[in-house]
Amino acid sequence: MNIPAPSAGPKSIEEILKLEDAAFVFGAYSAILDRDPDPDGLANYLGQVRAGVDKMQILAELAFSTEGKSITSAGLRGRHLIYEYLHRTTSLRHKLLQRLGGNRMEAALQQVRILRNRLYLLEQRVAQQSSLLGELLHSDSNSMRLGSQGHPTDTSTFAEIKRAIAERHRE
Repeated sequence: MNIPAPSAGPKSIEEILKLEDAAFVFGAYSAILDRDPDPDGLANYLGQVRAGVDKMQILAELAFSTEGKSITSAGLRGRHLIYEYLHRTTSLRHKLLQRLGGNRMEAALQQVRILRNRLYLLEQRVAQQSSLLGELLHSDSNSMRLGSQGHPTDTSTFAEIKRAIAERHRE
């Protein structure tokens, strides 16, 4: 997977939770384990994020892993939120609510998390495509002749732009 790591790591649980997709995984590893994820860890946790697993569950897994327990993460603000999350999910009250219909609610929340992540990925792709199209249009604008209505007179320009976009995707 060729996913770039974010430049600066988050300093609090709240900052990590605001991150999406791969940025969340990189941020969680950076803040909790003080390193980038290895390829297997990235694939595992990215798969979990995309499957709608609660981000706090992922943070708890990292924090309470063998490696996570050996690292203090002293500079990480809001670490108590992980403990509160674990206490809440293991409490008798939580277990009773799950029995009384909470499973349906959790399934709905999981679907919302999946859709939210897919929307984020779609927004990223649209931004990439818009940027690429803008670059291509800017570079081709010098070579286009405009007619009296201000429209390109060269009918092959659209086909050239499509070819250029396809070539960029292959790179």
